Amino acid sequence: MPELLKRLTPVARRPRGCDCCGGMAIAAGERYERSTYFSREPVYNRSTQFNGKHVYDVVSCMPCKALAPLVWHWSDIAPDALIWDDYRGWATEMTNDVVHGEAARAWLFRAAHTPTPINNNAKPAALAESIEENKR
Repeated sequence: MPELLKRLTPVARRPRGCDCCGGMAIAAGERYERSTYFSREPVYNRSTQFNGKHVYDVVSCMPCKALAPLVWHWSDIAPDALIWDDYRGWATEMTNDVVHGEAARAWLFRAAHTPTPINNNAKPAALAESIEENKR
């Protein structure tokens, strides 16, 4: 299981992608969560597979952070090990749920209406171009 090294809630200086919904869900000026983990096991990211010991960050928009406990209870996976597929599975199954249906549909909307995968290291101009391309 990954070991949490630090957890921050900074304010975004530029648009950022969310690792949980896969979308450009974090606008400049909004708070988001950045958790840094150390793992001795393979970890799968949306675009990369890491093997062995490594340190990695997980960036989450605040709506996805709020959903983490629900997804965790549904998936029975440690909250620090949740990935995009876990959120997608939860949202797909809960779409018509009376209690969590609205949150599930909101997650599916965010995931479907933004470019994936997001490169958080891209320059702001490249991110803006990517967003404009996906709007067409």
